[in-house]
Amino acid sequence: TDNSGTVRASAGGTLVFDSTFRNTGIVEVQTGSMIDATSAYIQNSGQTVLDGGLFRTAVNINLSGGSLTGNGTIEGSVFSNASVSPGASAGLIAIDGNYTQAFAGNLLIEIGGFFPGTDFDQLAVTQTASLDGLLDATLIGGFSPSAGDAFDILTAGGGVTGTFGDINLPATPGVA
Repeated sequence: TDNSGTVRASAGGTLVFDSTFRNTGIVEVQTGSMIDATSAYIQNSGQTVLDGGLFRTAVNINLSGGSLTGNGTIEGSVFSNASVSPGASAGLIAIDGNYTQAFAGNLLIEIGGFFPGTDFDQLAVTQTASLDGLLDATLIGGFSPSAGDAFDILTAGGGVTGTFGDINLPATPGVA
């Protein structure tokens, strides 16, 4: 199945993708709803939007372009050469599986306070996070951290391998 339009799981419903699903449009899963991909999910461009819902996959979610955004849960592993941006000015994406960010991948994080998922973005992975690509952090809401402040923007129950190839942190006046 090829999608270049909008596909939305809403009103507590479940959408089942039972054959390879290729996304170049928008795929959204809203609160109380679910997408169940029993075959490959491939995104070459476009958006996958978690709007409080659950995206379950039997095979890796393969993001070769576009973006994964919002708040919600993915049951399954994610391979990303795309932009991953938890929240909507701060939020949480939970991945019950592995997360692999490849060379062309970007993790976009907003920081506006000290509470994960509400004040700053967090990517919470239950298994292993394998890192490369870009970490790009920005400040929101006029927040200005102090020297020594720390933010768990990425957690991984199975540990972290690799490092971000490039890190862009916001300039903070008075912090060296």
